[in-house]
Amino acid sequence: MAFESTTRELLEGINSEIKSLRYKDYAKEVRNIKTFQIGVLPVTLMYPAVATLPNKETYGNFRTGGGYDIMRTIRIEGFAKDINVTKAQQQATKIGEDIREGLLRSLHIIKNDASNKQITFASDIGNVVLAEPAAGEDFVIGKFVLMADFYSKDALPSSRKQTALVSGKDQEEIFKQIVSIANSNKRIHYSKVNKIYDTSLPVIMHSAMPSIFIEEEQSESEDFEASRDTITRRYRFSVFTKALSKVSMLWDNIEVIEGLRKMLYENYNINGYVKNSKIVDVSYQISIPTSSSMPLYNTSMLFEAECYRNVIFNS
Repeated sequence: MAFESTTRELLEGINSEIKSLRYKDYAKEVRNIKTFQIGVLPVTLMYPAVATLPNKETYGNFRTGGGYDIMRTIRIEGFAKDINVTKAQQQATKIGEDIREGLLRSLHIIKNDASNKQITFASDIGNVVLAEPAAGEDFVIGKFVLMADFYSKDALPSSRKQTALVSGKDQEEIFKQIVSIANSNKRIHYSKVNKIYDTSLPVIMHSAMPSIFIEEEQSESEDFEASRDTITRRYRFSVFTKALSKVSMLWDNIEVIEGLRKMLYENYNINGYVKNSKIVDVSYQISIPTSSSMPLYNTSMLFEAECYRNVIFNS
């Protein structure tokens, strides 16, 4: 499929595109960058530095044939070091503006391999925003943030499972069925996962990474259909992996999220327990649990399911 990509392919393509700006006359400041990183920066590094990270994904409506669009928001952070705060911020700004100009001029992001495949069909590049500088004993780190949206295409898996609807399933039964399907697909779609928890209050154990936490968020009634109403139930799948400077840690996190996405699309009516379902969005964060100093990639996927609920009318 044209313009198809995974989140990993997009991040690698953007990182490659930024590196290529070193050879452009209009992006001279990019030539000074010493560190190009996907994911968390290492503790010790050479400045100036640029890090590319995923921020959010949203999914469009399905078209005839099962195709749909994905909008991925990417966060680009840049850092410049100097003894003078003004110079550090100025250099960070110039680097950010050069990267922005380069991305604006790029018609498509190209897959970072020999195929030269175009993996985006549109983009929306934001403005460079200066962040609060960080001060050391005898230096200052200037910082910019650049947010950009990239649009790709994807298609539903061909192996979608449709089961006859089972009416009258309550909230707890539906949740248990979702957890059961997630566990039964572990070896197929996200075999690296250590454990799946059906709780919203995780006790994060680093030895159990990667891990998935599933929780129900909220429900709301929508409309009535012949003595029964439709309820939209929302579930959040949270994936935790260690956030170290090794890019493989980020790839593990993304691989699990994309495995969950495929699993939910394949089992869209949850063995007949729901009428229909959709994935709303995916949000990427880096968090530090109170019980530990080690940062974690905390990626959450919001999943909505339309469920029938029997309604008893007073006679």
